[in-house]
Amino acid sequence: MSLRDWLPVVLLLSTGPLLAADGEGVRLRGLIDMRAVRTDITRSWLDGGLGKTRYGPPVGPGRATLLRLSQVSLVADAPLGDTASATVQLNADAEGDREIETGRVDVIQAFVDFKPEPSARLRLRARLGMFFPPVSQEADELAWTGPYTITPSAATSWIADELRIVGVEGRAALRPEGHELAVAAAAFGGNDPTGTLLAWRGWSMGDRQTGVSDRLALAPIPSIEPGGIFEQAPRWVQPFREIDGRVGYYAAASYKKIGVLDVRVVHYDNRADPGVFDGLQYAWHTRFSSAAAHLDVGPLELLGQYLDGRTIMGRKPDGRPGVDNTFWTWFGMMSLTAGRHRLSARYDDFYVEDIDTFVVEDDNNEDGHAWTAAYLLRVGAAHRLAVEVVQVESRHPAREALGLPVQAKETTLQASFRVTF
Repeated sequence: MSLRDWLPVVLLLSTGPLLAADGEGVRLRGLIDMRAVRTDITRSWLDGGLGKTRYGPPVGPGRATLLRLSQVSLVADAPLGDTASATVQLNADAEGDREIETGRVDVIQAFVDFKPEPSARLRLRARLGMFFPPVSQEADELAWTGPYTITPSAATSWIADELRIVGVEGRAALRPEGHELAVAAAAFGGNDPTGTLLAWRGWSMGDRQTGVSDRLALAPIPSIEPGGIFEQAPRWVQPFREIDGRVGYYAAASYKKIGVLDVRVVHYDNRADPGVFDGLQYAWHTRFSSAAAHLDVGPLELLGQYLDGRTIMGRKPDGRPGVDNTFWTWFGMMSLTAGRHRLSARYDDFYVEDIDTFVVEDDNNEDGHAWTAAYLLRVGAAHRLAVEVVQVESRHPAREALGLPVQAKETTLQASFRVTF
């Protein structure tokens, strides 16, 4: 079952109440992000290559200068009484779906929030629909974007690519004066292919958000080509499909000293059955744990995150998995603000270890790191200019099968002009 089949349920639960709300109560917000990009020579993974960044040369193996409409988002919020609200985020992809080469509008999030407050010290929350799990420390602004850089960390990039909750979350927060201690748990479906990209693409660095109907390109690595051990798999992944009917979960806890410190831990497990194949996609049993912290010291902000996990797919006659990979990533970032100016620097490290018995036929090992530096300027309340350079260096043995060097160093320079409304 794909999320195309889930979509009417999601929209009924979320947009139905929103559209039924009093027209005066509906709040429309959005952003438009226009981009100038100087690419590296490497073909982007979004175009079926093994490049680590969002943009690569569209034609030929040479550097290119691109003008792109990188994000167009519309977020609609509507109150549903005193303690509930509905939210829908739609993204228009002006760059087009790489598989069918057309632009389209897709659902990114669609949910209903219930926010009762039994007392000034206790806040309860329930969320129902499709939404991001509370893993990222960077994406806390409009349309799941961040204030620090153009390109988020490898961890946040992966969440935007492969993770979306279709289910229900409950949260309880105690708020003694100046502090908040919260716990949350969720049950969900529709995220069974999560792990496909980490295994067959590796980590990436990009700010694109996958929509409900997206089919993300995979490079022509031998294991999924005709004659390969996973040749029945298509050369694309649709991350939000329901394949095995099993319910996944995550549990989270956080502590805040308001305005100073924010610490979060999350454990995620999609509980997918790795032995199930629905004729188009495999189910990947993916679980991970994440710990993140954000320290605010006047104009200086320090952020860090560590995430590690394991993903398993397939079942051989002897019971062992066809793909068995462990993975981890971490980053540290400093961000300094002075009035309308913000300067940020981040270091990412990432790793995938292939521990199955098909390493020769399907080598998913990867080791890499990245540096990001960004300058952002707020031009009034609704406009932002940003300039960023990202350099990613990685070793990925699967490149050799495509006639590429195993070791690659990729550099992307971007300039962004963002308008919010």
